[in-house]
Amino acid sequence: MRRSRYALLLLALSLASAAAFAAAAGPSFDCRRAATPVEHEICRKPQLAAFDRRIADLYAQALGLLDAEDAGQLRADQKTWLKFRDDCNYQTPANPHARTDVEGCLADVLASRVSELQKAVADRKFSRPCHPQSC
Repeated sequence: MRRSRYALLLLALSLASAAAFAAAAGPSFDCRRAATPVEHEICRKPQLAAFDRRIADLYAQALGLLDAEDAGQLRADQKTWLKFRDDCNYQTPANPHARTDVEGCLADVLASRVSELQKAVADRKFSRPCHPQSC
């Protein structure tokens, strides 16, 4: 009986560790609640999920380092950037008129955002980048 309790405890710990690892390895949002084609694509591709997680971590870190004015600008820019990111949606694989794949578009957009946020963290200053909709 004691061995079965021990085995159950080990099994529970293993499952909890696996769930924690999966959550850390996935995107910053719950894929069960993914609402857009872009979010579904991020959930399907580990590289995109890793970019998304890195962006969320850098964004939170930057907000903690920036003064109130820069933090406000970063929040506003994040909303603009999310719309820019979601423009990759027009290239969904189901669209027969797509010129490129959504994965390639997202990889470029996400990698650029990581660079922008890394700069904000390193400089402790936010300079609004030029997104196509905001130039």
